[in-house]
Amino acid sequence: MADESNIAAKDAIRLLLALSPSTCDESVIRDVLGDRAGKSLSEVAQAFGVAAATVRHTWRRDGMPGDAKAKWFGYADILIWFLKRNNANAAARGVDEFTNRKRSAETRAAEAEALIKERKAEQVAGEYTATEVSASVISGSANSLRDGLMAIPREAKEYVGKKYQSDLETFLRTRIGGELTAFSERANSGIRAAAKLWRTENV
Repeated sequence: MADESNIAAKDAIRLLLALSPSTCDESVIRDVLGDRAGKSLSEVAQAFGVAAATVRHTWRRDGMPGDAKAKWFGYADILIWFLKRNNANAAARGVDEFTNRKRSAETRAAEAEALIKERKAEQVAGEYTATEVSASVISGSANSLRDGLMAIPREAKEYVGKKYQSDLETFLRTRIGGELTAFSERANSGIRAAAKLWRTENV
């Protein structure tokens, strides 16, 4: 049967943890728990609502107070130690998290700087072309293509009767001109969209 004093201690410990989990108000803890103590690690585990293995292998290793030979483990001392230990661990985690975030930000900045230098080097070497240059080249090529294709209507009208020559030339000029304009606009738009996506994913 569970020790009644241990059950009462367990309730008091739960109350103290709920009211003051991080401030470690030692005077309040000692007033509430007094000289209550466990005679074994199992009783400590029962009072604190944890597994006996946790107390035996983890808490004792981390410095939980108590005298095993005298079979006396003061609950007030243990609770004060427990809260201080938790506060220290939380502070260490906060420092580690800040350090990790700082290192991550520094790494991203270094990667971005290296990537920019790499792209500049590629551009100088002719391996990478700026968006504006690519768009200009495509636009110029499209204009040259347009000039060649627009000559077709003039040549094609010689193969039809005079009655249809004017209509055919107008139709071909309109259709070819429209398609070439659309091609140039789609190409330029596609290059800029691709460049924007690349910057988003790599910088």
